Amino acid sequence: MPPADYARIEEALRLADLWLDQATDLPSGLQTAQAWSRSEWIEKTMDSWAQLCDPLTAKTVQAMGQNLPEEMASMAGPLLGMIQQMGGMMVGQQAGQAIGELAQEVIGTTDIGLPLAGEGNAALLPSGVARFSEGLEIPEDEVRLYLAAREAAVHRLYSHVPWLRSHVSRLVEEYAAGMSFDVSGLEDKLGGIDLSNPEALQEAMSGGLGAEGLLQPEDTPSRRPRSSGWRPLSP
Repeated sequence: MPPADYARIEEALRLADLWLDQATDLPSGLQTAQAWSRSEWIEKTMDSWAQLCDPLTAKTVQAMGQNLPEEMASMAGPLLGMIQQMGGMMVGQQAGQAIGELAQEVIGTTDIGLPLAGEGNAALLPSGVARFSEGLEIPEDEVRLYLAAREAAVHRLYSHVPWLRSHVSRLVEEYAAGMSFDVSGLEDKLGGIDLSNPEALQEAMSGGLGAEGLLQPEDTPSRRPRSSGWRPLSP
């Protein structure tokens, strides 16, 4: 990334923060102002993603043990621990894939509505800014300043409204608690495995994340979470 891109991003973030001093009573929330590459965005937001995914992973692992029919659970016996572990791995793999895809589209650290790099650590991606600017027929420096103001505003909000992050985390936990799992497909697959054959078990578990694996997820109709009054920011 050219050094000039870093300088433009940092200047835009600090200029936007000064403008916000005149537009809101909330004090500045910026501690750092940086320009990141896409790989830096993934690396520096991973801790937040882990926290957001923890409730989903826990629910999946729990469901793998509790939602199996009684006769199937007794048949599986010690396999349940392995099945639950594979369920956690499945969530981790899907989350990693989604984060990688999201990194190709993001503009900063607050695109999803909360600061993924922690409060006060503001950053924009020059490649994301350039992509956002395409077709707008507006000078890129003006677009950059607008995006910087949006980034800085979210950091002010989270820095000075201390209950907000915990509220968002609670919404994620509530969503995870409402998840349900259809284990009929898992039951069919386990029913076709010779549990006395270690090689058959190993093959089933090693393919757990593959196209024909034991824990391959399938798309189901999405459900709308109950309204909370909170909405992620949109460009």
